[in-house]
Amino acid sequence: MTGGAASDLKAKKPESVSEEDWKMLKNAEADVETYAAAAVRCIVAAVEEWEKEAIERSIDDQKKVRIEPSFGSFYSRLKSFNAVYIFEGHGAVQGYADSEEDMQKVVRSVVVDLDARHGKGKWCILYGGDPYRPDKRDIGVLVRQFKVEAGCFVAAVSNDCVEKYWKDAQNASMFEHVDVVYFIRTETYMSPTGVQTYWGGYNRDVKGLLVGPSSVMFHPILTQGAGQGPKKKSNTAGGFRPESRDSNYRGGGGSLVDEMVVDAFTGLRTRDLRSYPSCLVKGVMAFGGGMISIDDCEYAASIGLPVYYKAMKARNTVRGENGAIDTWAKMRLIKEEEWSLKRHFIPCIR
Repeated sequence: MTGGAASDLKAKKPESVSEEDWKMLKNAEADVETYAAAAVRCIVAAVEEWEKEAIERSIDDQKKVRIEPSFGSFYSRLKSFNAVYIFEGHGAVQGYADSEEDMQKVVRSVVVDLDARHGKGKWCILYGGDPYRPDKRDIGVLVRQFKVEAGCFVAAVSNDCVEKYWKDAQNASMFEHVDVVYFIRTETYMSPTGVQTYWGGYNRDVKGLLVGPSSVMFHPILTQGAGQGPKKKSNTAGGFRPESRDSNYRGGGGSLVDEMVVDAFTGLRTRDLRSYPSCLVKGVMAFGGGMISIDDCEYAASIGLPVYYKAMKARNTVRGENGAIDTWAKMRLIKEEEWSLKRHFIPCIR
């Protein structure tokens, strides 16, 4: 038996082929009938194994994160939901010190509240794309818990400097909780220690200018209708400059909305988002957080987006027991109690 499948089988033994049959294929002195019978068994076993591998590859392909090529296609995925919430939280440096049980309690409470408000499967998470690394216990781990608990759609925005890690099959488990990701051109700045990457928040040199993933998550197309607040730096004047690789990416202006109403859901005075159905992002949820989270929440509050805050213990307490954002939240007079949108999930009001 020469050439074709037999020669392929001789090159590498499939795991499902028995050693006895495999050795028979290499036995030049075997009679034709015995050789042929062994060859058929090997071919059948190999084909079954290859079919199984093909199915597994197909399943793996379905699990792969979809990389959107443009902001337009990314936005199209988001607008299919009734509500988008931007998630903030402790990064890898601070990490979460809360127990697994406490974190799960937070996740379940939020899921119940959001399902009740928007409908199950009708809301999605938008965040900065932190990978799932159990040893780090950061926002990536928390977002994955939401995915497991609610099966909710998860969208991410990240810098293209890490795109290769997302595409590496060896890292698949780190990003399998993300459904879609949009990469933007990486921006950097000079610090006393050298070149640093902007992962979000404000530009260090231009006041009020969001950079990195934050510039996309708070893009006017997603937040228009929340109100632009007092005249500061308008979006049309350069309030957003994401440096996207997508030539169709354009900023837009927002309306000035000063009307304050009593929100029927929270019972608090807040900006009336219900009058603006085009406002896709309904709020920012901060589960702890560092300096980038502070910038994002500060910007959200300035344009009238509700900022919901839950104090979460940090593993690294250099900036406080609950991370840097806790001090900011207390300064903004945000009350923090047991987690519940309906009772204690308090929007930040200017």
